[in-house]
Amino acid sequence: MEVGKKYFEELIDKMKDERGVKLDVELTADDLKELATQFKAEYKKQLGEDFPSDPVEQLKLAIEAGRLAYLSKPGRVLPFVGEASSPLTGFLTD
Repeated sequence: MEVGKKYFEELIDKMKDERGVKLDVELTADDLKELATQFKAEYKKQLGEDFPSDPVEQLKLAIEAGRLAYLSKPGRVLPFVGEASSPLTGFLTD
């Protein structure tokens, strides 16, 4: 369950072009709110489901995404959540 960052980067770049700015930090709070709405729409378009509104579910997905990114680097191994050697043991419960 992943949406490639290229889709979000394209939305940011498009908004920067529309606003006539070069840096992300030059976007206003209103611009960022609009981007958040666009991000949610892109998420739904790519995955066919709404972005989760439950903060615990968001945290679980963020941890899983981080774990998968870490594991994708050659030669690295991150203990799975729930294993005795995992720093996240006991942190997440079903």
